[in-house]
Amino acid sequence: MTQNRVFNVEKRGDAIIAEIVESQLQGETMAEFLRLELLQIVETESPQMVVVSFRNVKIVSTSIVSFLLFVNKRFSGMGIPLKLGAMSDSLRHIFQTLRLDGSVFKIYSTVDEALAGHKGPVTYEDV
Repeated sequence: MTQNRVFNVEKRGDAIIAEIVESQLQGETMAEFLRLELLQIVETESPQMVVVSFRNVKIVSTSIVSFLLFVNKRFSGMGIPLKLGAMSDSLRHIFQTLRLDGSVFKIYSTVDEALAGHKGPVTYEDV
């Protein structure tokens, strides 16, 4: 595992797991740190998939959501899926309220599920 400023990075096969170190993600400066570091990691490692782990995160601001939208669009253009995992229920609720969970972002309960592409049980919306 590699320690960066805001991410711990682990490579598993052709995927990168970028675990956010900070617990409170707020403001434009933090969003810029995240953006620059994640883009540098992808440029250096050339992964086929990126999973961002929110295991340590308690709070996110709208700037962080904007950062995620930006990198998701950028990675899509590069053919690299971005998956989010290990979010607390309260963070996931924010993404659900914004209608980003399942439409813009693939959010998984665990990093391992994200790596496997597992969506969990089939729901009415999946049919």
